[in-house]
Amino acid sequence: MTECTEQFELFGKVGRARIEATFEGGDISSDAGGALLLRQAERRFGLLAAAARCLPDTRNPNLIRHTRLAQLTQRVFGIALGYEDLNDHEHLREDWALRTALGQRHEASSAPTLCRFENAMERPTAVALHGVLLEHFIRRQATAPTELILDLDATDDLVHGRQEGRFFHGYYDSYCFLPLYVFCGEELLVSYLRPANIDAAHHAAAVVKLPADSDVPWSFVATSLKKYFVPAVRPDSEAVIGVGVLPTIVAGVVLVPYDVVVPHSKCASVVAP
Repeated sequence: MTECTEQFELFGKVGRARIEATFEGGDISSDAGGALLLRQAERRFGLLAAAARCLPDTRNPNLIRHTRLAQLTQRVFGIALGYEDLNDHEHLREDWALRTALGQRHEASSAPTLCRFENAMERPTAVALHGVLLEHFIRRQATAPTELILDLDATDDLVHGRQEGRFFHGYYDSYCFLPLYVFCGEELLVSYLRPANIDAAHHAAAVVKLPADSDVPWSFVATSLKKYFVPAVRPDSEAVIGVGVLPTIVAGVVLVPYDVVVPHSKCASVVAP
């Protein structure tokens, strides 16, 4: 005979209200139930809380109903649950699971409110947010790694309207953006939105060749990694190169555009001084 174990307090509390997971009906959530799992992940890692501290807020504090943290969490959780369009939040904002995940009983932000929230962010905010990702990556290293390999990849981000910066890309055969991502292993360090009318390697070298105060948002990545890790990094790291794109190696930190592995010694011979 099957023995059922009841666990009611998996998700903590919102204020004095206890969150219970049961199958007894009552107020039923939509398909946003996964927001509670996302809430637990955020409580563990604190990435959104750290990111929210970087967001500007020029609103009158006496008139604020939705904090920057609540707005950021709502937008991120919505995207993670498959609600990428702001219009989706016209009904999602009333979902009890999402409101619980945000730690509030009142309705979440409306689509126009989220639109104003996103449009209030500018380039300095993008720089600060990437700093959060980088700091999170550095904190997760129990010991200094013996090598660092940064994987730079461009991919298509399809658009379904006439958004500013959209262009037709022949390779992807669609209208899209062409963001650049930088990974170290499975850790995302950079997500850089770019128009699609540029070369896939555009600004890639700026990760190390430009100073930290340049106008490229993520040019501080290699500088920060060198500051924390270079004394322990082996000089014989491996690089990955693609056609027409040279690897860049600075004090053992290797920036890798694509996916053909070659020895460090061969890469060093083609790196410009």
